[in-house]
Amino acid sequence: AISGFHHFHTRGKLPVNAKLRDCAETYGILNIGNYANDLQRWYQHYPEDRFCILIFEQDIIPKTAKRETIDRVCAHIGVNKLPDSVDLNVKSNEKHEPAMAYLNRLPFVQTKWRAFQAAKGVSRRVPKQIQDMIEPKITQADRDFLAEIYAPQNEELERLLGIKLHWS
Repeated sequence: AISGFHHFHTRGKLPVNAKLRDCAETYGILNIGNYANDLQRWYQHYPEDRFCILIFEQDIIPKTAKRETIDRVCAHIGVNKLPDSVDLNVKSNEKHEPAMAYLNRLPFVQTKWRAFQAAKGVSRRVPKQIQDMIEPKITQADRDFLAEIYAPQNEELERLLGIKLHWS
């Protein structure tokens, strides 16, 4: 939900000063985090051993986990491990600049490419403190709201995966 909120915000789809909890029903932002429901639907059609479930915070983010994670994925799909020379820390999905939320709304910006180029230019010239002011904030109230909403989903997901999730 947090990632979805940032996605739609930086693309100008949400009000500039939007709070996550106020627009959580918009664009299916809340549905994005219904992992247990989604996994149950998949399990109805495919055996559980066909899945390689990764937990972003423990399998993807930590640099120390990346090699083990990619090796596990390669083994799961039956391909050779990646050579040790492959850099697993190269970013391939760049985060949009906070200025995108504003630039996407301007009438003279006719393409997303122009907004993206303008945002990169603005970001090079605008101090980080100002950029931080326009970036959408996830408040503790937003986190509490999500924790309450997702509690039943997280319990079911823990049951399905047979693990304790640190974010439940």
